[in-house]
Amino acid sequence: YIHAWVWLEWSMIQRYLFEGSEVKERKSKGSFQSAKELEAWLSQFDVDLESWGFGQWKSIEKLWLELEGSQTQLERWGRNDGVPLLMRVVHVLQMKVTTLEEAANQKFLFQIWNQGADGRIRSVNRTMARKLCTADLPFDAKKFEASARHVVTEMLSYLADAHVRLNPHDLPTKQNSEKSDVKVVKVSFSDHRFDLEDSPSFKDLTTMYHLYTVEVVCDGLPSSNFSSIVFDAQGVPSALGWKWVTWQ
Repeated sequence: YIHAWVWLEWSMIQRYLFEGSEVKERKSKGSFQSAKELEAWLSQFDVDLESWGFGQWKSIEKLWLELEGSQTQLERWGRNDGVPLLMRVVHVLQMKVTTLEEAANQKFLFQIWNQGADGRIRSVNRTMARKLCTADLPFDAKKFEASARHVVTEMLSYLADAHVRLNPHDLPTKQNSEKSDVKVVKVSFSDHRFDLEDSPSFKDLTTMYHLYTVEVVCDGLPSSNFSSIVFDAQGVPSALGWKWVTWQ
């Protein structure tokens, strides 16, 4: 026999392995009574569990909490040759937020930075997005619309100048912040795709991202770049920087 070999990126190899496979088993909230049970189930796969919980890697407990919080699922995919593929599955709603005027120019909001209450600023560079709750599966247009409206209300209710920055010693509050007039006019589904990548949090675990894209037309948004102030459940603020960009 003659065997031909080629060099490929691991992401491409993953896709070849995935093609022709099918789901054999799915684990979600309630599948494991404890992190110890999850560890026993994971031990059947070629995963370096001893590294979990050290350095950059999250612990098995963290993955178990993700499952119990309906943030993710685990799937065992099987191939005809018997090779098992373990997938951490995450569902993400991506929102192309625009206005009637900006949509005519194919422009949408893009988050470029985020600032926490401690004053630290980090680059983000992404569209508005939110993880979907696996307890809501199967998803449909009504669920996408409800989630999109909730996220827009959460992120765009308090607007500010593009150059605003939080002062850790004098943080804004909901009580002294003026609410915006941003309203969602229309939500329409665009597409669904999936992507595979090595998890940056759990060693040797491949994450399958189901990416659902919706176009969200709003009224009341500024025509120039701006920022918004978001308050968490405890009232702690963070600032988000937004830029109008052309969708590629």
